[in-house]
Amino acid sequence: MLCFSESELNYEANHQGLYTNVCGNNPRYWDKFLSERGIESNSILAGYTIYLHFLDKTGSREKALKKYKGIKDNVWIIHKYQRVYKEIEKKHLKD
Repeated sequence: MLCFSESELNYEANHQGLYTNVCGNNPRYWDKFLSERGIESNSILAGYTIYLHFLDKTGSREKALKKYKGIKDNVWIIHKYQRVYKEIEKKHLKD
C-alpha cells in the first residue's frame, strides 16, 4: 500500500515532474542510502526500506508514514493505511 498510494505500482510514475519511480522516494535524498544497502532505488523494497528507516527513528507507524509521505496536516492516507493494515493483520498475520 505504501508504494501503491504513490504510483499505483507504476515504475515510471512522475512525481511533480522531478523524478520517476514506483514509491515516490526522491533519488536526490535516498539514492546513496539505498545504494549503501544494495537496494535498487526504483523498487518496492526501496520504499519499504525507507519506511523502516523512519519507523526506527520515530518508533511509531503513524509518524513513520507521515515522514515518508511528507504529511503535516492531511492524514486521510494514514488512516486508510492503518485500516488496511489491521485487515491484513486480522486475516493473514495470525499466530
